[in-house]
Amino acid sequence: MCDAFQPSLNPIKLDSGLPERIPDADSVVKYLSFKQSPTDPETGIRMAIPQAFRRREGEEFLSCAWLEFYVPAGADLMKNCADGFKNALTVRKSGAFAVGNVLAVRDAGNQFGPRPRIVHEPEDDHQAHAAVRQMNDQNDDLLLLLAMEAWGKLIPAEDLI
Repeated sequence: MCDAFQPSLNPIKLDSGLPERIPDADSVVKYLSFKQSPTDPETGIRMAIPQAFRRREGEEFLSCAWLEFYVPAGADLMKNCADGFKNALTVRKSGAFAVGNVLAVRDAGNQFGPRPRIVHEPEDDHQAHAAVRQMNDQNDDLLLLLAMEAWGKLIPAEDLI
């Protein structure tokens, strides 16, 4: 999470029956497999590949998790978030978690199409589940911007599980 932002403990309610918009100051987290987050052999730096932020065929949104959802659960938000992912999918120690600021993700998307909506959409097996909707993820420049900047902080899964 960017130090310039203070997390909000309250999602923004758009309207009854609609998903809650996640506040701009908060963070979203996406689990990446080892193939989606390799280590550069020349620099030794682990980075997300841009294609990690493209929706899979048939998906209507990019899945992620709302980090600040775990604020009431305790101080180690990322550990709690990683545990939440483990309830919903297979998380391997070789993977990584990409952390992005909501406003940065929305602003990046806005440069290449309609401004994405980032909303809290809890699922039975993943209560912190969030969706990035209306993002033009067919634009390679946007995917690069997401990987390098908006979602550029990576935390190795082995540090959390």
